[in-house]
Amino acid sequence: MTKVLVVDDEKEVVELIKFLLEKDGYQVSVASSVFQAQGLLARSLPGLVILDRKLPDKDGLEFCRELRS
Repeated sequence: MTKVLVVDDEKEVVELIKFLLEKDGYQVSVASSVFQAQGLLARSLPGLVILDRKLPDKDGLEFCRELRS
């Protein structure tokens, strides 16, 4: 089962994405901030990260660059 991490601070968006992915058999973790996402990533690496660009504690694009490096 492929793991997906959804990072977004809008509850309705997260619920919809999670519902759709779980319906297709993905294991979904969610975080509402970069800080929460970092904690989840320290425990387990997902196959895919879906990342909002505007997060409360850091720019999503900046965080994406950090993940890639």
